[in-house]
Amino acid sequence: MTEHPDQLDARLSVRQAEVIAFERAGWFKFAGIRDALVLERFGRGPTRHAQVLHHVLSLPAADAYDPATVRRLVERRDLLRAHRSTKGLLP
Repeated sequence: MTEHPDQLDARLSVRQAEVIAFERAGWFKFAGIRDALVLERFGRGPTRHAQVLHHVLSLPAADAYDPATVRRLVERRDLLRAHRSTKGLLP
């Protein structure tokens, strides 16, 4: 895991690395605070941030940059998708 922008993988922009670093901090636990910080730090709402995050997670450079965080975020995303897809179905 690299912390300095000048040492980032060339395929991962500084902004994309900032998205991963932000998510590494575990803001998903505090929805209201997280939404305000996303708006303040990135200038976008939570829905757009989620779209950008999912795009970044699909990049091989993201996995090379911070494999543990990317793996955790992908697993969380997949669990939420699975939960949403089964919601409303009768047991």
